[in-house]
Amino acid sequence: MLVEKKIKNTNISVVQQKDYYSIPLDELNEMFADYQQRDIIQAASFEDDVWYLYNEKIKRRVIFQLDEIKFNRTKKNRSVFSFEDIIHALKGYVLYKLDVHPVESLSEQVSFLKKVIEETDFFHIHSKKVLVAKKVKKDTNYYKLVHVLIEFLEYFPIAESEEYLNLLYYQSEAHSKSNKELTQRELGIFGSIFELGDALDTFWEHCSEDEKEEFYPIKLWWEITTTIPLRVSEFIVTPYDCLSEEEGFYYLTVRRTDLKGNATNVTHKVEEDYTLQKIRINEALYRLIQAYRDLVDDYDFIPNYFYQGYQHTGRRKYLFSQRAYYKHLDFKGSTVASSILDFFSVSNLNYLLKRFYRKVIVGMFQYELVAKVLRLKHNVQLLTELPVQSLLNIMTLSLKRKKDASQEVGLR
Repeated sequence: MLVEKKIKNTNISVVQQKDYYSIPLDELNEMFADYQQRDIIQAASFEDDVWYLYNEKIKRRVIFQLDEIKFNRTKKNRSVFSFEDIIHALKGYVLYKLDVHPVESLSEQVSFLKKVIEETDFFHIHSKKVLVAKKVKKDTNYYKLVHVLIEFLEYFPIAESEEYLNLLYYQSEAHSKSNKELTQRELGIFGSIFELGDALDTFWEHCSEDEKEEFYPIKLWWEITTTIPLRVSEFIVTPYDCLSEEEGFYYLTVRRTDLKGNATNVTHKVEEDYTLQKIRINEALYRLIQAYRDLVDDYDFIPNYFYQGYQHTGRRKYLFSQRAYYKHLDFKGSTVASSILDFFSVSNLNYLLKRFYRKVIVGMFQYELVAKVLRLKHNVQLLTELPVQSLLNIMTLSLKRKKDASQEVGLR
């Protein structure tokens, strides 16, 4: 596996070929200690079965447990690695990838690897047919992550590696070719997105102050991202002090991720993985953002807000208030248990959009939600339900088309 690592205190990176059996365990322990000291890995020791990966925006649990009884059963008639080796290999894979992957994707990759390892009886040659069947079942998640499996087997060479890798190289190439044929978006979804925009505008004109407070992040997400193409991960880390006025013009400061394209080094720190960009906006959007801050700012200074004994108070770092979001939840316990408190996350935004679909789109406007299609049938209005990132991808494409046609992008 090729590993790119930045030399400390420099902008120089070196690329090395790494495989598990050539790496002393002490090196993995040192890497673990470094990430632990930087609070990127939260665990007592390298040998812990559970690590928490943290990047200031989200905390993800990674479980390094496999079925040892199944392993002992499958190793009887074959020469195989030790159970400890494959657990250590999974941990080493995470440690080497933490420099180049965000924690969200790494936790998904480990779950995927564990699933395949157990499905194939720890890469037993007779179980290769399990992966062949993925093509028949059109398992899209498998094909999305097949490169992870290739990298892991290049990093953790086993007796059956060549047999498995030949299959995986073929599958990866075949999937890449088929993907090129599916790059065109379905145009029907565009209409559904602008139906959503119309419904949001109508709702905003007639809703109460309490309803505005609940769904304000959805309103700002719509207004900002139909003006400025932003990833959801960029949108949620918009700084609190994002507004400025200079010589009669209005500006919004947003964050742009540095982790696109050929960027390789990930620090897992917002201040280092994102750059600030100041963009001119119109007065209406400026006032809308200003009004949101005025509406929710007082929550920042209420002690014991999430539970008795939660003493943190003070101005939040980012524009969006998780306290205002929390106020309107029906079931508050799960948020306290699973969230980084005082940070409004992507999952919070997705959940809020789902609430908006159900409460407003269906409840007030009598739309019927369907999957990725917009049509009229028996005088019932139908609207596509898509997660935030899918909508943003399509809206960005729509903005690009508009810009190509008119060479300017502005508010509707």
